[in-house]
Amino acid sequence: MTSIVSIDMSGNELEGRIPRSIKKLCSLEAISLAYNRLGETSDVLQIFFGYGINSLRDLDLENCLISSPLPKSLGRLSSLNIGQLSKLKSLNLADNQFNGTLPESIGQLLKLEELHVYDNKLEAVVSEVHFSNMSNLRVFIGADNPLILQVGPKWSPPFQLESLQLRSWRYGSKFPNWLQTQQRLTLGLSSTRISDIVPTWFWNFSSQLIYLNLSHNQLHGVIPSIPKVKLTYAMIFSGSLPRLSATVAELDLSNNWFTGGLSSFLCGSTDKANQLQILNLRDNLLSGDIPDCWRNWSLLAYVALENNNLKGNIPSSMGYLSDLQSLHLRNNSLNGEVLMVLQNCTKLVIIDLSENEFCGSVTSWMGKGLLNLISLDLFRSNSFRHLPPPLFSNLRSRKQQFVRCMGNFTAMATERSNGVAFITRLKLEAGFHMDEIVLRMLMW
Repeated sequence: MTSIVSIDMSGNELEGRIPRSIKKLCSLEAISLAYNRLGETSDVLQIFFGYGINSLRDLDLENCLISSPLPKSLGRLSSLNIGQLSKLKSLNLADNQFNGTLPESIGQLLKLEELHVYDNKLEAVVSEVHFSNMSNLRVFIGADNPLILQVGPKWSPPFQLESLQLRSWRYGSKFPNWLQTQQRLTLGLSSTRISDIVPTWFWNFSSQLIYLNLSHNQLHGVIPSIPKVKLTYAMIFSGSLPRLSATVAELDLSNNWFTGGLSSFLCGSTDKANQLQILNLRDNLLSGDIPDCWRNWSLLAYVALENNNLKGNIPSSMGYLSDLQSLHLRNNSLNGEVLMVLQNCTKLVIIDLSENEFCGSVTSWMGKGLLNLISLDLFRSNSFRHLPPPLFSNLRSRKQQFVRCMGNFTAMATERSNGVAFITRLKLEAGFHMDEIVLRMLMW
């Protein structure tokens, strides 16, 4: 098969060493051995680069259980000259157990466009030298390694990235000024120990971002507006809630110090239809009534306002949220009767109204109309009367169905999408005339 160009053996249970006879595949351009069990194959990279496969453009070894240091001569393996690596465009070594340093010689992979080394055990310093010749680099995913990024305050990188993910790296206290050189970017710098005021230039720059995650740092300041990004997730911000672009699809500003009410945030005029699907404002210092202008947010599927100081009733316009699946209002000072406000929200799966001051009865339509409901938390610290029989029987039936599906929970707990993890937790409680199965979705 010496003329073969592409090989995909991913997702099997292949074990052991890669045979050196692979060197005969002198036309090979792409190979994927991802999700196999190569194990402690210390010379795995030498095998691919050290035997004359100079046509290779794409090497995917993700999640192969490889535990070895990356060779210091990564950019010039064995006796190779740089010409033999001139075509490599994509290198995926993610989700293994590579240890040691990220060698400086990786900067000699001149044509490299994508580098994935996330979820390994790489450590030590990554400097400007590592990227010195990577003018073609578009994607660098290096998250979840104990690496330290050290670049000068005036560094101007040679690349224009489309995606940069450095979660759990150690960056230093100052906000990275070199980001100003990038034009359109998916950016993840969570848990990087940045302790600084977010500079004013960033809020103009952020309008070029597609995705932004700055969570679990020590950032502070006031956000003037939320830019046109898919997800903004920040930490230790105060003041009133910022203005929101109509194009934002996911917004997580939880665990901050935002104060004031929701009216200017939710009820401001806009000339475009709001695209927001996920709204997470839990664990802030928000106060006042929940405003009655939810009809402007018809695409919302997830609303979390819990652990604030909100008061008053659930407004009637929440009934316009026909796509709403998860509603979290726990631990506020909300009151009144939950009448038929939510009867049109037929897609609801989770409702948590506990630890408020609600009263009255839980009307029978809840059991008949909310056919997708699997988690209902109403009675803690409220004054609701008994569940009506239809609701009780429907929830009991769904509880029994869910018990039979418990084997799927582990897979659900690790499912991720665009940086968002939906974490499930099974909880059996002695409830109000019933045992509840509570499925909680938490934003990462």
